[in-house]
Amino acid sequence: MEKFSKNPIFIKNLFDLISSDYDALNDIMSFRMHKSIKKTLIKSLNLPKNAKILDLCTGTGDIAGLLKENFPDAQITGVDLSEKMMSIAKEKYPDIDFLQTDCSKLPFDDENFDLCTISFGLRNTENLKKVVNEINRVLKTEGKFVNLDLGKPNKFLNIFLKPYMNIWIAFIGKLFHGSSTPYRYLAASNEDFPSQNELVKIFKESGFKNIKNQNYVFGQIASQICTKESRGRMKAVKFINNEIIFDENTQKPTPNKNEALIRVKLAGICNTDIEITKGYMGYSGILGHEFVGVVEDVNSEDKSLIGKRVVGEINAGCGECEWCGKKLERHCPNRGTLGIWRKEGCMADYVTLPIKNLVEVPDNMTDEEATLVEPFAAAFEILEQLHIKPEDKVAILGDGKLGLNIGLALSTIPCDLIHIGRHQNKLDVVKAQKVNTILSKDFKLEKIYDVVIDATGSVNGFEMALAMTKPRGVLVLKSTVAADKPLNLAPVVIDEITILGSRCGQFKPAVQFLSKELVNLKPLIEKTFEAKDAVDAFEYSRQKGVLKVLLKFD
Repeated sequence: MEKFSKNPIFIKNLFDLISSDYDALNDIMSFRMHKSIKKTLIKSLNLPKNAKILDLCTGTGDIAGLLKENFPDAQITGVDLSEKMMSIAKEKYPDIDFLQTDCSKLPFDDENFDLCTISFGLRNTENLKKVVNEINRVLKTEGKFVNLDLGKPNKFLNIFLKPYMNIWIAFIGKLFHGSSTPYRYLAASNEDFPSQNELVKIFKESGFKNIKNQNYVFGQIASQICTKESRGRMKAVKFINNEIIFDENTQKPTPNKNEALIRVKLAGICNTDIEITKGYMGYSGILGHEFVGVVEDVNSEDKSLIGKRVVGEINAGCGECEWCGKKLERHCPNRGTLGIWRKEGCMADYVTLPIKNLVEVPDNMTDEEATLVEPFAAAFEILEQLHIKPEDKVAILGDGKLGLNIGLALSTIPCDLIHIGRHQNKLDVVKAQKVNTILSKDFKLEKIYDVVIDATGSVNGFEMALAMTKPRGVLVLKSTVAADKPLNLAPVVIDEITILGSRCGQFKPAVQFLSKELVNLKPLIEKTFEAKDAVDAFEYSRQKGVLKVLLKFD
């Protein structure tokens, strides 16, 4: 069977192409049966009078229109990737709101809708489970989810269905459009689409209950009507509508397949969290990516982690791409990043993460130290990426939380190390580990260093680091720099300098290292707040010179 991409761009272009004849061809290909099935399905629903309804993959608006007809007081929003399909829908149903967006990244708040429908669209999504999880997120507790799509009939009927899908439908498509590609895609999409029983299992794992499957035309078409189950409530710190809020009525998450449910004990406030509250990444939801907690449940046959104290790597990869295959989930293009991108954070009573992301915390490590594993792992990553020799002259620029973690990590290896910063009280943290320190105002700028690590996060810091790196030296960029003025990069070429970008680090080697008690992270912790005082904690964190602030949930 021919393979097709389900990349959103491909799907958008495909449905834009067939939009003008979509309705007519649907009638021809299904012998108009799709209309009667849709009508029967919508009439069977029981909804509150002023229900909020979301119709995903709305196409030309058939389902949205039927919903409006049957529930005239409902507030209906139709969503689709194809602008051309929705332009037809808008003409047919001017009283319905339509929005172009990707249904795997819905721009709606949690628990917003009474009903979510998707008709012959789930098969076109790049990550089916992610879409189902998004549907669960935006539905109110006890809200309804209705899926209608092609099904898998019995083997005898499939003998006749395959030629119909692969030959007849492709022929009709070519007759109408001069190209059979969109309709060959339709046949191919049916091959790898889950069966009715498999869909029921996926929906159940995603937090739906009372799943009723209904077959039509001997199973060639099938619907599933589900109810979002109540998962319990929890406290959470969220960033919603440009505001930090402490919500005591957030829905407790349910772990997906091969995920763990972790009861959070402590969570750390990071500079990234503060930047998110200024608009970075456009993130909205539960904040936080630094935590320590105890595993309470595991959605897997292996239950060995239950009851164990753990920390967790923040990037949840797709598990299918080249980068995930190399165990470099932090570079997966489809990853979710805890509390930063596509993944609810850890500033809550509970958080879920893939089991493979979790690392057990040794008994000799305190909860406070464990909460700092994430930033320390980011610092420790430099030693994985770069071999620093004992004779190397190494300089660290920046005495913020990241810079100090780097100083602590590098204090354990033999090299000629100096740490440069603007605050002596901060530099004293690494000075206690026998690192040579100097205030930037007293530092003599010389181009003599084999390795320079820039953790300043500023253009001036980068320029200073570049001026310090000797020919054929290495400049490690450890913090992102948003340049607000032109940069002179000529020295990079003239002096043949290697610039090394360095981001997240692996937790397991960092935890193993910290368990040896060679460095002391406790001086990095400034203050611990109760979770209910999160707004005050963030304000305190923003003060100049403040180090790590923790939130207590346990």
